[in-house]
Amino acid sequence: MKFIALFVVITVCSVNLLAQIAIPPSMGSGSEENPYQISSLGQLYWIASDNSNLGYNYAQTQNIDATSSASWFPDGIGGFGGWRPIGLYVGNTNPANAPFTGKYNGNGYVIDGIYTNRSDASGIGLFGFTYGAEITNLSVINVNIFGDFDFTGGLVGYNNTTPISNCFSSGTVTGSYHCGGLIGINLNSGINNCFSNASVSGHIYSGGLIGNNRLSNINNCYSRGDVTRTEQDSEIPKFGGLVGSNYQSAIEHCYSTGSVYYEEFADPTDQGFIGSNENGTYISNYFDSEASNQDSSIGATPQTTAQMKTLNTFVGWDFIDTWQFVDNVNDGYPSLQSANQVASEDDIAPATVALCMMAYPNPFMCNTTVSYKLSQSAQTELNIYNIRGQLVRKLVNEPLSSGQHTVTWDGKDDNGKPLASGMYLCRIISAGKQETHKMLLMK
Repeated sequence: MKFIALFVVITVCSVNLLAQIAIPPSMGSGSEENPYQISSLGQLYWIASDNSNLGYNYAQTQNIDATSSASWFPDGIGGFGGWRPIGLYVGNTNPANAPFTGKYNGNGYVIDGIYTNRSDASGIGLFGFTYGAEITNLSVINVNIFGDFDFTGGLVGYNNTTPISNCFSSGTVTGSYHCGGLIGINLNSGINNCFSNASVSGHIYSGGLIGNNRLSNINNCYSRGDVTRTEQDSEIPKFGGLVGSNYQSAIEHCYSTGSVYYEEFADPTDQGFIGSNENGTYISNYFDSEASNQDSSIGATPQTTAQMKTLNTFVGWDFIDTWQFVDNVNDGYPSLQSANQVASEDDIAPATVALCMMAYPNPFMCNTTVSYKLSQSAQTELNIYNIRGQLVRKLVNEPLSSGQHTVTWDGKDDNGKPLASGMYLCRIISAGKQETHKMLLMK
């Protein structure tokens, strides 16, 4: 009898080690004015663990390592279910649906290594099902998302009436229907300033950013992951570099570069950007015809890799406030200024540097002094770019101690040549954080 009791205790303890414990947030009230503060994986899981927590507002306060989710919830046959998505989708109008309806502000922080393998459910991702919610300023990197039914995405599986902005995903997303690097299916929800580098595999309705986009405008977004069709289906496959299927939605100032590949089938040559279109509208979109191995596409103009890395290609794009070309960033393709740019996906240590940069005078005619404050010692770069995103002057590139620092710019480039009047961008990067300010040179 003692042996049996001991065996039960050991078994229960072993299971508990594999299952995450939900930890209530210790700060905040869940209101818009005072959101719950999320600083650990246990607190993140608390949101998903109880449906009564799905309507609150949350603010992430540091990077979260979620790699341990790969050993959560053993399935009894040698595998693990992993992360339980935030918000439950059972089926259309099903009373058991429990969507996330609050607001989640990632504050520029990262969630690293979410793993989920839910072959018995729809709505798979960090968030499974959202409705009337809002998600901003969040990066989910190195995801491993596996679903065998509908709606699989790196950030959200089923996104409804939930605007998403300044969010990013990377890793692997694998499913059956409606698979996207960021979102599986997107309904009535604006997507702005987002991107995905995740590789995507599915049967139909699959895209590098969104699998199926319906009645939802997409602005200033891009995807760079490959999209693969894994099984034949009786329906038209609807695969695209950015979006698998687009229905009555506007897509503007977006691009894609990933390949579109069909396993065991003849590869397409016309799905570099959009796989299927129904009454969609498109303005100034592009895709890399060389990297994607696609000759044409609905909704976007094919360009060579070299053209995709040239400012003049992107007609009507905002390279002052939204887009940028920065050396050694994004392999030379345009990147977003406001989206969460993660310097190294292997490094998720919380960034504690405060940059506090300003320039005076501004506007200026001859010289301006840039001041900035570092809260920790770090390698620091401070550069000047023109409005095309081209580097014109390196002012600082060295390790600096914490504290206040200043540097003067004389309005010249690295060769000592005076620059023309106009708007310039001053960017500082230190300890994984960056800050950009406009400066107006007048002569």
